[in-house]
Amino acid sequence: MSRIRSLRVDDIPLVVDLFVESFRSGKHVSTEALQSYFHSVYFESPWSNPVDLPSLVRDEGPGKITAFLGVFPRRVRLDGKTLQAVVVGNFTVRPDASGRRDPFAAIGLTKHCLAGRQDISISDSAAESSRKIWEGCGGETCHLYSYQWFRPLRPMSFAIDRRAQGRPNSIGQKVTRALCGAADLIVGHRAYQAEATAELPTTVVPLEPEDLCVAIQQSSYQLIPDYAEGTLDWLLSMAAKKRGHGDFVQSIVKANDGKTLGWYIYYRVPNGISHVLQIEALPGKLELVMNALVTDADSVQSSGLFGKLPPRFMRDLSNARCVFRSGPWTLLHARRTGYLQPFYRGEACFSGLEGEGWLRFIGDDFPAHSGDPRKRA
Repeated sequence: MSRIRSLRVDDIPLVVDLFVESFRSGKHVSTEALQSYFHSVYFESPWSNPVDLPSLVRDEGPGKITAFLGVFPRRVRLDGKTLQAVVVGNFTVRPDASGRRDPFAAIGLTKHCLAGRQDISISDSAAESSRKIWEGCGGETCHLYSYQWFRPLRPMSFAIDRRAQGRPNSIGQKVTRALCGAADLIVGHRAYQAEATAELPTTVVPLEPEDLCVAIQQSSYQLIPDYAEGTLDWLLSMAAKKRGHGDFVQSIVKANDGKTLGWYIYYRVPNGISHVLQIEALPGKLELVMNALVTDADSVQSSGLFGKLPPRFMRDLSNARCVFRSGPWTLLHARRTGYLQPFYRGEACFSGLEGEGWLRFIGDDFPAHSGDPRKRA
């Protein structure tokens, strides 16, 4: 008989098998590396609470796990009050022999999760099928936080990279991109570079975790992440291990008088589209922060930038020649309706760093080395 229960450490090999079957089929994957990463994320994070806020599995007997729902605890502050939140994702159900995935397994895991002890549940990488299940279980869709922004730097290369999901990999794609790169040089991409500005000069320096903690606490958002000592260090170090999206860059932009104007954290991709985890700025200063980000990305010939849209900067990003499109759904659920109001007003500090954008499950392949006996076809 099947049952839903908490994820245990000894379940990890079976869950990894399920993950590989669902998301890495046909690739040479190091199951050892994946098992280690699952353990780090779900059992070793500073917020981990496998007793009260566990990830969930559907157990159908010894050695048979047919569904998994990842639960990553976080803490947030709303008007000065600390609340328990969870980020929900990495959701998979094993298909049967006909290729059909049991919807009742997905519904059961979702209901069990939303009935947990957390104050707020968030998922920011949901597909349409997951959205319907979430809403059917009493959750909500937050359209305001379900958009992405894109900023082309080399428009011809950007177009081909978008079709190739960020970076070209086949020989044909590489040849096409080379031709587009030549076209960018001929046509010129100066119009897509950083704006010249007569405003106060800026300095860009590496962002330290303590700087980010202070900046977030001093921001005017109604709901912010609650980073206790050491937690942000752990999160940034884990984000830096994600190599599939390029080099991890975290910078703070300051005026020459030392005042912080804003910051950006992103994966810088040479000759590809760079993924921005978080960009923030003081009111009226996003242009300066965006200029610094564009200049840095352009220095390695990134074709463009993209990230989760911060609603309060929609106008500023539009003025910076960004375009918007709907992305994966952001889903919400809370014990009290009032806990979700900051999201619907655009007053929640919620980016890829607070959601799932930093996780290696999205974008990294965990490749097996040629001599790895555990690699999979």
